[in-house]
Amino acid sequence: MQVSCNYFFFEVGKRLGREKFNEWAYKFGLIRDPKTGEMPKTGIEIEEKPGEVANPQKIVRSNVDNTMYNIKERLKDKYKIYTIESGTPGYKALRNMLISGQYDENLLDSIGIYDEKAKKYIKSELNILHTVANKFFQILNASIGQGNTDLTPLQMASYVSTLVNGGNRYKLHLIKRY
Repeated sequence: MQVSCNYFFFEVGKRLGREKFNEWAYKFGLIRDPKTGEMPKTGIEIEEKPGEVANPQKIVRSNVDNTMYNIKERLKDKYKIYTIESGTPGYKALRNMLISGQYDENLLDSIGIYDEKAKKYIKSELNILHTVANKFFQILNASIGQGNTDLTPLQMASYVSTLVNGGNRYKLHLIKRY
């Protein structure tokens, strides 16, 4: 730890805060477009599957399936509700509600969840999912490239290239050497 650069990057993440951190990550092509949700692209001429820096939306998307599993099992075991099965419209609707972070009691009624305690449980799981995704430690993890961060070598090359080119971000290209 004596020679670790993590302290510096923790401080950078802390000073920037979540909004500025995500704004800069977007400018460097390391996060989805906040307006369209489109994944970042390096511009390379081959198909790419880019990753992104950890952010609340990505953390929720990464953890929603575990939360859905827990909800599905709890509904079966404790409340004897069997309407939420993978692939069903009800499952998809509940999953989308969890991702959006907007609790919707009418939606739960429409998919056959009427028990008030079951609804309260689902609401608490939704809140936990989004609370954890927005905890301060997440920005510290992201600032050192940890947590839910997954970037490709091309994205890192593009990022470093942008730094050394005075902030100008160019599309990456393949060239053939003769």
